[in-house]
Amino acid sequence: AGSILFEGEDITRLPAAERCRLGIARTFQVPRSFDSMSVAENVMIGSFVRHANATRARAAALDVLDYVGLDGRADATAGQLTPPEKRRLEVARAIATGPKLLLLDEVLTGLTPSEARLGMDLVRKVRDRGITVVMVEHVMEIVMQLVDRAIVLNLG
Repeated sequence: AGSILFEGEDITRLPAAERCRLGIARTFQVPRSFDSMSVAENVMIGSFVRHANATRARAAALDVLDYVGLDGRADATAGQLTPPEKRRLEVARAIATGPKLLLLDEVLTGLTPSEARLGMDLVRKVRDRGITVVMVEHVMEIVMQLVDRAIVLNLG
């Protein structure tokens, strides 16, 4: 029970699309890319939140792909990406919406130590861009290197 306030506004009953327009984006624990579409087209889906014109949405998507380190994969289909690249694509699509708040659901799960370090660097870049990041993560070695504040749930 309760309510969700964002920038002083009750958003509890707002649909997800409206929350996104207000500046809240999220990733999923299991990446949900559109595998038959290109990487750039996947990110354009997020860009359309802020850009109605396809040319501007593509330009914004390409900028985000450069930002997350996937610029060399823009024309590949999302289904061709490796698991770490798919996680970056999730983050890229979320960033393309222009969020003020980014919710990351176990974005570093299943990565090798070197892949996790790159993922941590990306989370820091996002934070340094002025986007508030709320993460759900189970690997405390990762969490403690990234967070300003941690909340621990014990047994639910």
